[in-house]
Amino acid sequence: MSIEGFEREEERLVRRLLELGLVGEEDLARCRSLQRRHVSTGRVLHLGQILVRERVLRAKDIAEALAGIEDASRLTISSVSPPAMSPPRPEPTVQDWTEYEILAEIGRGGMGIVYRARQRSLGRLVALKVLPEGRAANPAEVARFEREAVAIARLRHPGIVAVHEAGVRDGVPFLAMDLIEGRSLRAALDAGSMPPGEAMRIAAEVARAIDHAHEASVVHRDLKPDNILLGSDGRAIVTDFGLARFLPGASGEIPTSLTQTGRLLGTPSYMSPEQVEGQTTGIDRRTDVFSLGVVLYEMLAGRLPFVGHNVVEVLARITAEEPRPPSTWRTGVPRDADRIVLTAIAKRREDRYRTAAEMADDLERA
Repeated sequence: MSIEGFEREEERLVRRLLELGLVGEEDLARCRSLQRRHVSTGRVLHLGQILVRERVLRAKDIAEALAGIEDASRLTISSVSPPAMSPPRPEPTVQDWTEYEILAEIGRGGMGIVYRARQRSLGRLVALKVLPEGRAANPAEVARFEREAVAIARLRHPGIVAVHEAGVRDGVPFLAMDLIEGRSLRAALDAGSMPPGEAMRIAAEVARAIDHAHEASVVHRDLKPDNILLGSDGRAIVTDFGLARFLPGASGEIPTSLTQTGRLLGTPSYMSPEQVEGQTTGIDRRTDVFSLGVVLYEMLAGRLPFVGHNVVEVLARITAEEPRPPSTWRTGVPRDADRIVLTAIAKRREDRYRTAAEMADDLERA
């Protein structure tokens, strides 16, 4: 889907929701106003995500409405923005999860609900991720869930969340992963400004982890503060490989039906120019370098490099506008940090760091 088609799809979604009688004009107007407010601060949210966050609709309602739109893009609420706050649903019962005792819900979004759980056989705490309403889940959502398991299973790195078990229980796909005691980078950024030294350390740790994934032929494709966890010791850990893609020639390559040319996959504000253009052959390790550069920019400057009045404007600026150095937004940002960020988010892949390891080397030297 081209960036020009993004707003058209949202309008088609609105028409569909109105046709089904799922939403009223007043709620739509309120959510559109909230969407514009978010965009003005640099955080791009799909209208469907706003509707779920505001508890006007459930994620299931949005998915069903999108499914009823012919040729609907894969840019749905599950791949656009931070986890949604949807109305509480019943937790799995202990009888449903014999091996895992559900203790509490940690968070939820379009791609899954994460619970704090105890693995009975080993007596350890884990993060249990399950697909919402798995028995009736869309096959494409199940495939993405499975893709995350396949991608993480081939990675062993202290900066990447580890999966202990993956499977399907009573029709519900699940992943049992390391439980990270801490908070997301998004929560840390929302709490206030971050010292440049801390920002560069976090970026270097993420770069090392992502370089490990690249060496295993896995490209994340959705690096953003929501998918970076900070442990209780402050160490950065990358999670959520639901949009991961295996590089050509890798064993177990992701089916092409999930990575079609023209599909806009990722989170708009953190997308590389090649993602915005809907490329697949141009997606490689430098795509993740760009997204990590945007994350570092946000940590240093306290704002995103590409901001617009709407999603289409943001995507257009990613492909055409040269961003200002982070130091122009916040005093105290070192000149080396400016250079590293601007190299990482260069428009042409050839002008970026060739590998995430090169970026990490520069960050650790600065």
